[in-house]
Amino acid sequence: MKRIMLVLIAGSSLAACATNDGLGNVADNSTVRAGAIGAAGGAAIGAVVPGISTVEGTAIGAAVGAIADATGVLRRNDGRTVAGYGGSGWAEIDGTVRNDVAIQQRVIARYDTNRDNELDRAEGQLADRDLKRLMDTDNNGNISDDEYNRNRDYALRSI
Repeated sequence: MKRIMLVLIAGSSLAACATNDGLGNVADNSTVRAGAIGAAGGAAIGAVVPGISTVEGTAIGAAVGAIADATGVLRRNDGRTVAGYGGSGWAEIDGTVRNDVAIQQRVIARYDTNRDNELDRAEGQLADRDLKRLMDTDNNGNISDDEYNRNRDYALRSI
């Protein structure tokens, strides 16, 4: 019974991390990646440590990895998490450019007006407007992969 409870608690913790902004938006890839890395480590520990099965180790490791990433425990010195800078404003920025670390740094440097290393919604909307002005050459409201590849350097110099 104790083992079943551990697995259920770990599984529900991982599921809770899947919505990390309270609005139902699915967590970014880094939370899932951290959960997978934790699951692999937990499985290895479960295979070695007596009394813990690989299934229990996997579930616990996945939950710990996902929780550590989603709560910002894995923050770096410059305010970035392993997924990038925090804040709700990143959801406003076109997904094609959102995950580019160089663009993240330029956006934070230019649009983070309160200097908290997080992008709030209004700051994200301004950044998205300017990035689309610089990169969306066909004016359809989206930045395609081709437009991103062609205009990335120009956008980095201009923002």
